[in-house]
Amino acid sequence: NEDANFSDAVKWAMEAKKKLSKATVEDLELSHLGWLRHLPDRTLDLLEIQTLNLKYCSELRALPERLGVLKRLTSLNLYGCKTLAMLPESISQCTLLQEVDCQACTALSTLPDGLGTLSKLESLNLYGCRLLSHLPESLNWPALSSLNLGACIRLKALPAALHARVLGTYRPEEEFGNDAMLLTLELKSAINLRQLIPLSVSIGGDALARQLEDRDVRLYCTACVCGAA
Repeated sequence: NEDANFSDAVKWAMEAKKKLSKATVEDLELSHLGWLRHLPDRTLDLLEIQTLNLKYCSELRALPERLGVLKRLTSLNLYGCKTLAMLPESISQCTLLQEVDCQACTALSTLPDGLGTLSKLESLNLYGCRLLSHLPESLNWPALSSLNLGACIRLKALPAALHARVLGTYRPEEEFGNDAMLLTLELKSAINLRQLIPLSVSIGGDALARQLEDRDVRLYCTACVCGAA
């Protein structure tokens, strides 16, 4: 067993060296490093990084607290980082972030409030974050076009800031102006829409409330949200 473990360690080390040798200043590719538990703090000395790919780093426990020094970061891929429990609050300083992928981060139980301040965020994938119970309440996501909350089985509600965006996608463009069809919402779990968005705050009034009353999330997304699968 010790020989096998040593052999695996050598293999992973060689793979990491290969990935780092191919990395550019702008694109740091560290995916599938299953042994990586912590991103070395010195990695953040590469201040020009725009894309950080940590996909399937399944043993990654945490990101450096000073992640926010990566001022040019536009894409953060954490897909399959199943032991990652939280994101650093300093992510709020990555003001150019456009895409955050946390799909299958099954240990992720909370999101930092700072994530809600990323005004350039276009896509947030939280599919399969089954311990996540809420999103940041204060949101400033005017550019957001895709929000995937599929299989977030503990999610209790959507922040009030998203109510109009989500329900607004149901209304014809001529009624809702430029905000129509802005948000693709994907919720593929057996959660009734009323659990996430109280119909009392629905901008569509009683008629929309009646239309949505008996719809589950899958039907709502299929019928009402542009581009939902």
